[in-house]
Amino acid sequence: MIRFIAASLLACGLVAPLAAQEPAAPPAPVVDDPLARDLLATNPSTPAEMLRVLDVLVNLKQAKAGTGLLAKLAGANLNDEQMAALVREFGSGKFLKLSLVPELQPQGKQWADSVLAGANRRARDPEQIAALIGKLSAGDIEDRSATIAELELGGEVAVAAMITALGQAQTPEEQSPLKSALAAMRDASVDAVAVMLNDDRPESVAAAADILARMGDAPAHLYLLRPAYSPKSTPEVRAVAVRGLTDEAGKIPSETDAAARLYNAARKYDQQPPVIAGDATGKALLWSWNLQAHQPQVEAVTQRLAALELAARFAAAGREILPTDANMRRLAQTLQLEAAIERAGGIAKLDRGPNSLFARVAEEGVASVEDLLVSAAADGHTRAAIVATEILTQRGTTQVLVTRGGKPSPLAKAAAHPDRRLRFAAVRAILEIDPISAYPGSSFVTDALRYFVASHGQRVAVVADVRPFAAQQVAGMLSSLGYRTSTATNEREVFKAAISNPDLELIIIDQWIAKFSSGKVVQNLRDDCRTANIPIGLMAATYELEGAEVIARSEPFTTAFLRPLDPVNTERVVRETLAVNAPSVPVEERLEQARAAMGWIVKLHQHKRDGLYPLIEMEAEVVRALDVPALRDAAIVALADLGTPASQRALVELISDSSAPITNRQAAAGAFGANVVRHGTLLTLAEISLQYDRYNASESQDKQVQAVLASILDAIEAHAADQNVGIVAGQPR
Repeated sequence: MIRFIAASLLACGLVAPLAAQEPAAPPAPVVDDPLARDLLATNPSTPAEMLRVLDVLVNLKQAKAGTGLLAKLAGANLNDEQMAALVREFGSGKFLKLSLVPELQPQGKQWADSVLAGANRRARDPEQIAALIGKLSAGDIEDRSATIAELELGGEVAVAAMITALGQAQTPEEQSPLKSALAAMRDASVDAVAVMLNDDRPESVAAAADILARMGDAPAHLYLLRPAYSPKSTPEVRAVAVRGLTDEAGKIPSETDAAARLYNAARKYDQQPPVIAGDATGKALLWSWNLQAHQPQVEAVTQRLAALELAARFAAAGREILPTDANMRRLAQTLQLEAAIERAGGIAKLDRGPNSLFARVAEEGVASVEDLLVSAAADGHTRAAIVATEILTQRGTTQVLVTRGGKPSPLAKAAAHPDRRLRFAAVRAILEIDPISAYPGSSFVTDALRYFVASHGQRVAVVADVRPFAAQQVAGMLSSLGYRTSTATNEREVFKAAISNPDLELIIIDQWIAKFSSGKVVQNLRDDCRTANIPIGLMAATYELEGAEVIARSEPFTTAFLRPLDPVNTERVVRETLAVNAPSVPVEERLEQARAAMGWIVKLHQHKRDGLYPLIEMEAEVVRALDVPALRDAAIVALADLGTPASQRALVELISDSSAPITNRQAAAGAFGANVVRHGTLLTLAEISLQYDRYNASESQDKQVQAVLASILDAIEAHAADQNVGIVAGQPR
């Protein structure tokens, strides 16, 4: 009855419905610790008081008692200025600590992250930074120190604003506090101040040198070397830089010492780069100078690009000090090219315009570029070396292949380099230069052409073990990972299998073979350009692992591991072994190289270059290319010109292959006919007889098939008629 009356009153609108109730707050945690109860009894009310009590509770291991305080803090909706004040008072460490306390999660991390983000926004706010810059010239030393500390929180945004303000300052009185602040913020500002040295205004360069001199530490000294010794520096700039480099004993480095320091710094940043300060994503902050705006600019780039850019700058600075030094020239050219290639996203995207780095390197002359090729190739900077081969193609003549004493030229040597891409680029350059007479190292090109054209676009691994069944076991597990495998049981077989396949990606060798050869099996593979960079894994039993590790440490791109017993462990050791070397050339690129090599072979034969690069030496690889669909068309053209029994036999087998596309069979028939016209019939009587049998057996087949089979006999019979020779093996058709 009561329920009915209430419902009626509601329906008539005589009473208001109850307001929607918000979810009840979770009950306050039971606090047993008396000290924790006393702390909470103080009823902290401001964000700072609540955070202070919460921190003490965490230290007392009573974090759960502070969940109510954390909820209040999270619900306080603090603005960026209030968040920044908390971070200034307590430091960022307190908030990182809250985010790691299990009893306060997930709210602890969420609130801590929001406070740090708000403080960061406040510190980087342009209006806030401008206000702080205005305070640098006011107050006492303590006030200025506090202002500088706040500016440091603004990171690169604050540094850029301060340098821009310095450029706009009109008097020494306006400049002085900015210089002092930038010098005090050396960790955040040194790289930004250094790029000021690239300004075209002498007063700006002098100001940068002055700030670096005030910093007085090693990074600043490194940047001061160029203005101190460069012939391009003004006397004022040089004097300021020298003052900064002068030690307590009144000594300064010599010009040669200065260049050597920059050389070593460039090598370090290239080969063993430090972690460069960056953003929250791990990217490095790279500073440069905008000449039009006369102000610094910063970008977030990969650590590798930042290291290469800085290495290139140090090398260029050293070259500016010693412009005639060959070592400085080579290093500067190499690192500048590597940095430019990295920034562009690959060699193909490198700027080759009239005022580009590519053009400037080319303008230094063929001898300089050859020097660059040798140096870059030796140092492992193969991308810069590849660019050098391209420049030699454009600027060089056949003279770049001619040397005194009969030794191969730098370009010819590059055709036998361990790096596959550099070897390919060198061959391409030589063939584009197109020498018509013999030169030292021409055999390298022939060998390289054979190597490239032999690629079938497969992933190949070699497994070596003195026990055939054990080798087969590992090979089987590698096959499940997509490898085509071959096995070996001794050092000789390993080497033969490895050098014979240009698609080789991985070599696995049992420690017994490596131990028996005293590690020479690995050394021999490293000494051959075809296997020098292929990752090698030494598999061993537990008691053999230490010996395998000794060999692995002494050879590049080599690892040691326990013998894998299942596919999961096999996949792991393959991944670890491949990780010791740069990524191998992918299958698609290898096939593209093979297609290009096949095209070059055809062109060389057509242009009568067999005396330099004998096609007969490449016959086996060209014949095998008929089995690769991507290479078949070019191989057919090449075999049409090659007057050998093997070439005619290979074409006939393709024509007779019922599984091959009819278009390929027709192309092969045309090539066979052309081959017979040029070189006569080179098949044996038994092979000719077999073709008659095949034709006669095709009576019920498609007319196109009959036609291609008939074309073989037509070519043979036409040649026999021309030569007035009977075909003993012939049968009626």
